[in-house]
Amino acid sequence: MTMVLGPTKKKTEAVAEQKAARKAKAASEAVE
Repeated sequence: MTMVLGPTKKKTEAVAEQKAARKAKAASEAVE
């Protein structure tokens, strides 16, 4: 989904992964 090219791509993906992980953790905590 990201349309970033070049050396910034990896950093953008890392940030996206952190954001997704945080959202997943918050969702799992809300379920409990």
